[in-house]
Formats: sequence, C-alpha cells, structure tokens
Amino acid sequence: MEALFVRFWLTATSPVPDAALPSAQAKGRERYEGFVEALGKRLAKGQSLAREISQDAEPQSDQSNERGSA
Repeated sequence: MEALFVRFWLTATSPVPDAALPSAQAKGRERYEGFVEALGKRLAKGQSLAREISQDAEPQSDQSNERGSA
C-alpha cells in the first residue's frame, strides 16, 4: 500500500526548480533522519505493526463522549 502511495506522490508532484534544489535536498535529509529516528524508537518498543494498527482502529472509550457533553 505504501508503495502505491509513493508511486502516486512521485508522479503527481512537480519537480523542484533548480534554484531551490539545495534547500529542498537539505530539508529532505532532515525529514528522513527524523523518520529513521522515529522508526527506530517504534521498533525498539517491540510492538508489531499489525498490533499498532489494530489499536489505532479500536473505537475510543466513552470518556471522550463524556467530555463532549459536559
């Protein structure tokens, strides 16, 4: 699924102008380093992706509904 998203993103995003290329590359490196760091932290937790997705998909508890009615 991610590969499909990446393929779409690369085909739908216009190229960066030559003048902006160095700053765009620097920002890309910064974001990639942040991604790798966050990924490392998540992997260190030892929780599987399937379990994390199932937890994210679970309905919220009634506490969130109670706050809205207060």
